[in-house]
Amino acid sequence: MSCSGTKPLLSVLLAGAAIIFGCGDGGDAAAGTLRVMEESGRIDGGDTTDPYHSDLSYDGFVFQAGPLDSVSIEVSAEGFTPLTKIIEVSTGAVLAEWDSEYADSDNLTYTIASSGSYEARVYSTDGGTGDYRLTITVSE
Repeated sequence: MSCSGTKPLLSVLLAGAAIIFGCGDGGDAAAGTLRVMEESGRIDGGDTTDPYHSDLSYDGFVFQAGPLDSVSIEVSAEGFTPLTKIIEVSTGAVLAEWDSEYADSDNLTYTIASSGSYEARVYSTDGGTGDYRLTITVSE
């Protein structure tokens, strides 16, 4: 990390599974904040299904973001082909999706329009089951 004219700031919040990096001089640490949430899980027959997407099984993880925050979601899976979506919790609207089978990039990236709660969903597109690792990065 490069912090011209300021002292590097590093905070680790273990309870919230978030890591915050930034540059600061002891003042407001929010500018340039990077929040990372890492999760692992398993898609199997007991998961929630999405009636609006062919009853595909999925796991969901809620995170907070504000206006103009950039959200990046990466998923690696074993045993199934993953699909990732960002859902606006208050409306249920699908804001963006990434399908590993058809994607040109390794992750889903989206810029948030307004403050609120969002959900990152990991789906199995091929009916497969298996373990996955999910990383949600929010850059303010």
